[in-house]
Amino acid sequence: MKQVSKKSKKSLKTKKTTKAAIQEETVESTDSGMEEAGELIQEALKETRKKSTKKTAKKASKKTSEVETSKESPSLQLAKSVALFLDSKKATGIRLIDLTNVNPYFGIFLIATANSQVHLKSLTREVQKNFEKELPHKGSGYRPDDPSSGWVLIDFIDVVVHLFIEEQRNYYNLERLWGDAPEIKLDMP
Repeated sequence: MKQVSKKSKKSLKTKKTTKAAIQEETVESTDSGMEEAGELIQEALKETRKKSTKKTAKKASKKTSEVETSKESPSLQLAKSVALFLDSKKATGIRLIDLTNVNPYFGIFLIATANSQVHLKSLTREVQKNFEKELPHKGSGYRPDDPSSGWVLIDFIDVVVHLFIEEQRNYYNLERLWGDAPEIKLDMP
């Protein structure tokens, strides 16, 4: 075996000490870096919590207003939206009739009157254009020659929109036909 000289032992000890010192320094710098990173993360979390709290408060107030409107079924919301739209387009005599308890095949009838044949065509086109997403398929419930009859149906499945000219509405009188069905009150502006 080789004998190790005192100088070699000393230099070996120095190397080990230096190596240990470097490792300690690295650990210390890593620890302080980790502490710094930890502090930054803590600050970021605090900021996020503050923002989150504000957003949660906004969402809560929004959900409260949604709960108030979500008491209504989607078909009733659609019927009211179409009714308000028709009112803005100068349709008259707008009525909603709830047929769900009278006949299981029907949901809500929306009945409205147009002032003329041209107005009837315009109302039909505008309802289909503005509520296209709610229609079960494109062109549903309407054929181009229907407005000339004075009565147009637009079928949204749970909501059926009946657009009449005055003469046809008086003749068919759907309100009397479905007289045992309750009318849904509309809050028109």
